[in-house]
Amino acid sequence: MAVHTKADEHLSDYERAVCYHTLPRVNHPLTLGLIVAYVVCLVEALGAIAIGYYLERPWWLKVGGISLIALIFFGLIVFTIRAFLNELRRRKALAAAHGVPDARESAHDLPDPFEDHILLHHPSHTRGTHFSLSDNRNTSGYEVKVASSHDSWTIIGLPSQSELRVDTVAHGKSFRFGLNLPSLLKATRDGHEVARIRRHISLNETKVDIEVLHPEPCTIQLRNQGFFVDNRLVGRTYFLRGSFYVDIQRAYFNDGVLAYFVTAI
Repeated sequence: MAVHTKADEHLSDYERAVCYHTLPRVNHPLTLGLIVAYVVCLVEALGAIAIGYYLERPWWLKVGGISLIALIFFGLIVFTIRAFLNELRRRKALAAAHGVPDARESAHDLPDPFEDHILLHHPSHTRGTHFSLSDNRNTSGYEVKVASSHDSWTIIGLPSQSELRVDTVAHGKSFRFGLNLPSLLKATRDGHEVARIRRHISLNETKVDIEVLHPEPCTIQLRNQGFFVDNRLVGRTYFLRGSFYVDIQRAYFNDGVLAYFVTAI
């Protein structure tokens, strides 16, 4: 088992740029149109089998059965190859960035393209009921306590000790195996609701609406790991070396985004 050190958790400028700008472009998720077309073909094959059985037509049964088996194998092969190529492109892009020193270490006059961003991360697995959110210098900014029922979270800001509570309002269903993420969450501070997070059922990409109620009302949409305001990209989430990251413009980091980030996995 690989052991991740604190040094491993630091993102270089190059790695951060790759995660933010490059990976979304090299990754080609399954489109809804492709999924629908594949399902339609399966339904047609099953329909041929049903017609052959009902009308006692062996030829229809044979054609439907062969078509169904061929489609299943075709789908397994195509979707596996697609996932493999996505992972290969991802690894290649990250390998080119790994170990490259920060450009500003050798040229201090270079501007920081992420100067107005907030970057936080936490372990993406085996977090238990208590974990911390750290910045890119591995300085903890928040402590998170998870209820034993895993239906509520308390986020404590450091060093102010201010508390943000996140509660599950409704559980949702997912087409992705092993996931049972809440479909509706509410975030409260000092007894007042400050944000609502609504997760939509989707066959492929993640779709979440973050409705911020206080202090400045706004709606932030998360589509395929990108945060959008009025269809303008303002931030992203991504995974790297066992950690889950949020990388968002400071002006759009709020209690709603924080609540989503803590409860997303």
